[in-house]
Formats: sequence, C-alpha cells, structure tokens
Amino acid sequence: MKLLNELYGRTPVCEFTPRGFKAIREMMIGRGWSRGHVNDQTSRLKRIFKWGVADGLYLKAGIGTEKACLMVLIGADREGQKHLIALREGYRESAESWGDLIRDCRKRGLNEPACWIADGALGLWAAVNEQSPRSAQQRCTNHKTMNVIDKLPVKERPEYTQRLRAVWQADSEPASRKLAAGLVRDLRGAGYERAAACLENDLDRCLTFYLFPEAHRSHLRTTNVIESPFAAVRLRTNAAKRFKKTKSGVYLVFEVMVRLQRTWRRLKSAQLCGKIPLPPALKKRKAHAA
Repeated sequence: MKLLNELYGRTPVCEFTPRGFKAIREMMIGRGWSRGHVNDQTSRLKRIFKWGVADGLYLKAGIGTEKACLMVLIGADREGQKHLIALREGYRESAESWGDLIRDCRKRGLNEPACWIADGALGLWAAVNEQSPRSAQQRCTNHKTMNVIDKLPVKERPEYTQRLRAVWQADSEPASRKLAAGLVRDLRGAGYERAAACLENDLDRCLTFYLFPEAHRSHLRTTNVIESPFAAVRLRTNAAKRFKKTKSGVYLVFEVMVRLQRTWRRLKSAQLCGKIPLPPALKKRKAHAA
C-alpha cells in the first residue's frame, strides 16, 4: 500500500478496484500485461494528431547497472489535447526499433502529423522518412544546445548557452539564422571547431518550428512534452528503486503515464491546432508501403 501511494502520488489508492490492485501487482512482479493495457497498446487510434513527439528515455531496470530504454510517442490532437500514443522497450538509436513502433501505430490508424519533434540522434528519423514522409521534422533544440555546449570548456558554457537560446527564440527564421551564423563564426574564431560544426549540422531541421503559428513554437522547439511528464514518472518509480525485470518497469511506467495523462494541459492557443494543415495523403500508400 505504501509503495502504491508513492508510485501514484496524489491518486488515492482507494480509487483502485480489487481487479486494479491485482493487475498492478502482476505488473510489478513481471507477469504480464492486463487486458486493459493490451487494449491501450493495440486499440484503434481514432483521433487525428497534428503533432507527434518522440523520445527515448532510460529506466533503471534489468541486470547490473544497465538501463532500459523506453521509446515514447505522444501526440497532440485537433483540440490541442496531448495523448500517450505508445510506449515500448527498445533501442534509442535503432532505426529498426522506431520503425517497428511507428509501423504498428500506423496500422492502428495513426495519421501523418503535420510535424514530428525528436532528438537528432534518434534512429527515429529513418522511420519517419519511411512511414510519414510528408510530415515536417523538428529537431529538439534543447538536445542540440546540450550537444554544442558539451564540446566547450566549462568556463565558456554559460555565455554560449545564452547565445544559443537567443538563436532558438528569435522572432523570425531569418533573424535566427543570422544569430546562428554569427555564433558559428565566433566559435570558430575562438578555436572551438567541433562546437561550430555541431551547430551547423542539421540546423535546418532545428528551425522547422518557424513554419507554424507563433503561439505553438514553444511547444514545437523541444521534446519537453515528453520529458516533463516523465519527470513526474521518475518521482514515482524511484519508490521502486531498481526493477529486477525490464518488463516490470515498462508495465509500471505505462500504467503511471496513462493515469498522469488525465492531468495533462492542452497546448497554448489550442484552438489553432484544428487549423494546422496535415500533409496530403499519399495517393499510392499501399503500394509505397509494400
């Protein structure tokens, strides 16, 4: 009972039915999915999603000090409401793992969203190019910032972090590109070639958010839509310390995420989501998929 309280935070354990207690207990000891969880992972996706966000997050599970990777997909629908689309164990940098996940979601009815948001290191992009080729692609600017800063001396990091934030928060794409060009020039002038090259690499994909309404840009620049709720998940799963079986961790995280999504807020200016155009449907979708 104490562990359940820690796992579910403010959710009163009295809300769980005896069947719910049994399902959670079985998940915690790794016996398998409940029928409800199987339905959540395989049911038809009836909503139209305008944005798709993907990230690979790590959980302490399994043997030794290794961490399990959870591949997470969250989408925002036409009303600006966020929903958990899928959560599965896999390999963060594996195009095959992401391809299998998105392919399964497409079979469940997932549409091609207007834009996918993800970290640049993910094998996700190869899967998106195959399964959702007409969607725009936005690289997470938080991850890009960390990648650049990691290649700088510690004493230089505060200044360049502020300058990178200015690049992403510029009022327009031309202004952003001008700031980025100046930053690259200064990095090279200071002898930080690796950091300069890192910023230049894939810059176009970092600025995709300028194609969309200004009110939505703060949501589109990063994968915070996943990382923020997952921080709450970590607070709860820390009560379990380390999961002996990876599947136990996956089951429990999925259960917590499903319950937490009831509290997720809509995107800012949610009324604009319905006006965002979706990519045109491919005329020969079946032939292309084959």
